[in-house]
Amino acid sequence: MDSAEAAEELSCSMQNIDDLVKRGKLHPIKEDNKYRLFLKSEILQRKWK
Repeated sequence: MDSAEAAEELSCSMQNIDDLVKRGKLHPIKEDNKYRLFLKSEILQRKWK
């Protein structure tokens, strides 16, 4: 799941996704200069917190 999909699933902005990564609350499984990929299970787990 990419950043845009994660933001949609969590009903938040992509800036919020970036902030969660910077604070260590979300962990991308793959990352480069243009995109991040996340495990869907981690996003769904975060949704219920």
